[in-house]
Amino acid sequence: MIRSFRKLLQEVSDKEMNDQYHVLNKRFEEWKHGYSQTDDVLLIGFKVE
Repeated sequence: MIRSFRKLLQEVSDKEMNDQYHVLNKRFEEWKHGYSQTDDVLLIGFKVE
């Protein structure tokens, strides 16, 4: 599962932050398969210039 998550992060790394949010949120919802969320989830993004 970690490998696929890292691959997803690499895939979205060249997108704008807002686009990254939408892609990651969509994939998370797909991953849950309609089940209710039982734990808190935190993902922090930042841009290095």
